[in-house]
Amino acid sequence: MFFAFCPPTLRCSSCLASPWSPWPSEKGLLFLINVLVAMVRLYILYHNEVDGEGGRAFSGPADREYASAPGEMHDRMFRNPFRGAREARGLSRFKRLLWQKFVAPSPLRSSGGLIGRQYPAGDPPEWAAGQDREFWLNQYAKSGFIGGVNYYRNFDSNFDATSKLEGARVNQPSGFLYGSDDMVIKMVQPTWMEDMRALAPMMEDAHVTCVPQGSHWIMLEKPDAVNAALGPFLMAHRLLVS
Repeated sequence: MFFAFCPPTLRCSSCLASPWSPWPSEKGLLFLINVLVAMVRLYILYHNEVDGEGGRAFSGPADREYASAPGEMHDRMFRNPFRGAREARGLSRFKRLLWQKFVAPSPLRSSGGLIGRQYPAGDPPEWAAGQDREFWLNQYAKSGFIGGVNYYRNFDSNFDATSKLEGARVNQPSGFLYGSDDMVIKMVQPTWMEDMRALAPMMEDAHVTCVPQGSHWIMLEKPDAVNAALGPFLMAHRLLVS
């Protein structure tokens, strides 16, 4: 969005984790996609539930769920579930299969929120543990989760604010960096790379990098790999940003 809004200022762009997608052709399209794909599927739809309980106008079940169990939310969110499933052996693998068969909630919204849909396996990854974990928990204890969840509740407002971007392209030299285990990549359309190249025609093959076993949090999880990919991109376009 920012690259299409400010091409004279933002002269090159490297996108991390979430692929660019075209400006939607009609209001509420993302909600419609979620409904058609999985009827009462969670995430975007769940985060848009607002009931005002607890005396807070913008409160909903999602932010209250996270506030009720912030440690569990943190630990399950930052784990790499695909890596965990791949590496499970013996009894650990058997427990996962039993959980998926008999414990994991159904896709129905009536089966609950989001935390319980992630397999409850062990400690958070090393990069999200210790002092970093405590800092994260302390910050959200002060602020609550409404602010973050409101991003999803603002889709219609963002649509109105960016309506002039219909048909726009990212015409700056571009790159993309993502992890092979990124949950977002696994959720989007199989044509996501072709769609992104159509949106960003100056995206260069040399600067499209897949980080093996990287999750959605690659900048935190694998900083050396991220820097190794961004460095050559910035050097190749240093005259644009100097």
